[in-house]
Amino acid sequence: MKYSESVEKGVLVFELSGYLKGRPEGYEFLELVRSKITDGADKIVVDLGGLDRMDSSGLGVIASILTSAARGG
Repeated sequence: MKYSESVEKGVLVFELSGYLKGRPEGYEFLELVRSKITDGADKIVVDLGGLDRMDSSGLGVIASILTSAARGG
């Protein structure tokens, strides 16, 4: 999986591409997003449009990001 990171109109945007799976890159991405949330990012978009595929572990990564964002870190 690859991703790009940008800020557009105050929103942190991650655009994902390739194959999202749990490890290792999926979990590293999860930790990156969690650190951004902890550092104060409160508007985040994870664009999945560029993904070719995602397994159940990748879906878990997305669900964990949602949970972390809802809890504020």
